[in-house]
Amino acid sequence: MRQSIIVPPKLENIFINVAEENGLIKALYNPAEELYNKEELRENQLKYYAGQKTERQNLFRILMLFDDIILPSVTMNYDYKKIVDTGMFSLYYFEDMYEYNALAKEEHEQYAMQLKNAILPVYEKHLKSYFRLGYDPNMFSDFVSDLYECILLKRELPSKYNSFVEMNKCAFDIRNSLRIEEMIKMFGDIPESLTKNRFFTDISVLLQSLYDSLSWQLEISSKKDAAIWDCEFQLSRIGCEDYYLDVNNGLEAYKILRVECGNIIGTLPEVNSIQEVLTIKKQRKHDLRNLRQELSRLEYEIRNGSSLKAVEKAANDITKASKSLSYGLKVGKVGKWTNLLSVPIGTAALCCGKPEISIGLGALSVIGNAASSVQATINERNKWFEIII
Repeated sequence: MRQSIIVPPKLENIFINVAEENGLIKALYNPAEELYNKEELRENQLKYYAGQKTERQNLFRILMLFDDIILPSVTMNYDYKKIVDTGMFSLYYFEDMYEYNALAKEEHEQYAMQLKNAILPVYEKHLKSYFRLGYDPNMFSDFVSDLYECILLKRELPSKYNSFVEMNKCAFDIRNSLRIEEMIKMFGDIPESLTKNRFFTDISVLLQSLYDSLSWQLEISSKKDAAIWDCEFQLSRIGCEDYYLDVNNGLEAYKILRVECGNIIGTLPEVNSIQEVLTIKKQRKHDLRNLRQELSRLEYEIRNGSSLKAVEKAANDITKASKSLSYGLKVGKVGKWTNLLSVPIGTAALCCGKPEISIGLGALSVIGNAASSVQATINERNKWFEIII
């Protein structure tokens, strides 16, 4: 089991709320306080927390299981000294991701094509709010694919989309002008960046931000050998594209495997604060280490194409280690918990010709395959490992 895990940007806010609630971080500046009084702001926060019970429990369990919790894009609005002093966290600021600038990397074009199918579903979902007229699901997917290459690879967008784009740009400009009028009434003069060429700026910046976010998470994952937790992108589709057909056929491909771990793990302690996490990590250090080791062994057996018997034994040992950790503590059933692994086809003998294999109380299934990358630097980034909870 990896010792590090990357908290996805979409869940960083939950962590920030929990850490502030537990007194481990302190807000230096909260822009919401200018719009709401403190009592109203606190009431809104409590309502927000009430709908996060499952997410918060999953967060505490992740904090408990991993030694290094990586926050990839925190803002500078907080004092993080106390959580850094725990030795459990690695912080990267939003500015770090901005300075990384994936678009400026030498292998950018090949890498952008490799990540294309992982990003497209997310990008397409966001774009629907910009393209409301003349929408056709079949045409739109092709359009988004061509738009991706237009923006990231500077390729010309086919002329067949001209009327579709112009029609939706006009509709957007009308909607935007109405919003701008309302904002001027409320705040007076507003920056020109909010009014000029917003349509094309928005759809370009949106894609670039998605590309930067995924590239940044994969970069951290590679450098720190870190698992990626609940990534918003479809990592199993990385590299699933025909652009690599001219690559040397000797390059080995890999399969994406889905390992259903919820039933294998069984139960884990219920935790309600970061302080409880720290206590369990101190008092049950031996049990936690055993569970991590067994999870690591399961990953090792799968990645190396071990026999089904060896994989099933590793799964059974995980169940035993989970029971030992939970003994004497209030526990909760582990529900949805899936690991995605990228495994070289050459070592995936266990899965060849078998669409689904039972391991213990869980399941191992093939969900896709892809080509390995052209360059070693990109290939290194393919060694990702995702945990979906």
